[in-house]
Amino acid sequence: ITVPEAPDATALIERSRKEADAFWREAKDAANGAAMALWARAHERACKLALIYAISEHPDAPRITAEGFEWGRALSWHVTRRMLSMGRRHVVETQFDATAKKILRRLEKVGQMTHSALLKASHLDRDKFRTTMETLVEAGNVRRTLTDRGGFYTFLSL
Repeated sequence: ITVPEAPDATALIERSRKEADAFWREAKDAANGAAMALWARAHERACKLALIYAISEHPDAPRITAEGFEWGRALSWHVTRRMLSMGRRHVVETQFDATAKKILRRLEKVGQMTHSALLKASHLDRDKFRTTMETLVEAGNVRRTLTDRGGFYTFLSL
């Protein structure tokens, strides 16, 4: 069965394909293989979702509309960006990355922790904790503030 598309959906579909291709090129320029793979499929996923929308809207005479395609595109883009975000938060290459991301996720959740509370929560020895936190501060992921009672760390970015 072939499902036709409304004329206003045709332009939207083509614009979506070009947008997904642009995201794919950005990922390629950044040498990000995971993002390339996800963006390579995002437009196709949007088309499939628009087809589901069309069939559920009019099962006897489905037709892909601009509204249905925009819904599919928005959902596909959201899912793609969410998968990329989750990958940045959880996928690691080294044990140091795993440790650093674990600390960053903890700080992101609460915003700010004292040095001693974060050391205890990290389950790291003092030297490994110090090295990790120095790296995170230098990278701009965390800000360290010293006080008369010690200090605390504030989450800036992941």
